[in-house]
Amino acid sequence: MFSLKQSVFRHSNSAMKIGTDALIIGAYAKVESAKSILDVGTGCGIIAIMLAQRSSAIIDAIEPDAASFSDASYNFSTSKWKDRLHVFPHSLQEFLAITDVKYDRIVSNPPFFHGDFMAEKQEKICAKHVIDLSLKELIASSSSLLNENGKLEMIIPFQKTEEAIKIAKNHLLYPENHFILYPKEKKNPHRSIIRFSFNKKVLRTETLYIRNLHGKYSNAYYNLLKDFIPEKHIQGRKTA
Repeated sequence: MFSLKQSVFRHSNSAMKIGTDALIIGAYAKVESAKSILDVGTGCGIIAIMLAQRSSAIIDAIEPDAASFSDASYNFSTSKWKDRLHVFPHSLQEFLAITDVKYDRIVSNPPFFHGDFMAEKQEKICAKHVIDLSLKELIASSSSLLNENGKLEMIIPFQKTEEAIKIAKNHLLYPENHFILYPKEKKNPHRSIIRFSFNKKVLRTETLYIRNLHGKYSNAYYNLLKDFIPEKHIQGRKTA
């Protein structure tokens, strides 16, 4: 089990265990004003539940992996926000074919784009998703599922940033915010959180160093996650 301040998660069956990527996008994605959210590839459901804590939105989540879907179903059923959480055992392509809902926000932490960083066992478990859903399909399908003022926000490997922006422009989605994540001070960036919308805006760029030079989680990381990380994990730590 994995615990946050207001939630406890089962993720023993999930193809991808709870990690830093999910926590960061769950705490960072711009959803406060959203009324409807779709979480693509929810895994055990942690991002959807974090977004429920941060908004009043109705949240749909999709997860084609049966074991991960089982964990998400359990975690949603035990969540204090369970009345606003719904999970479906569908791929994005399947879901697109059966729904007529248009969403304010689509959020995704697609583990199948992280092959270079995954453990071998997890990479094998998730390999089928590479075939089932490409970056192009994720963006194209999302553009069809968003309403005219909707936004797509996803976390991807940093080296996929230019590719994602190019694909998105082909579907009339434009980057409005780029959050660059560094694993540690003086290291190269390894993740991007990109927020897309149908409106062209001046691109805003932000950065976050997850760990300081001493290998401790940074103040910026803790400040981002302060509403979720239990106090016992913050007290007594060395500051950045």
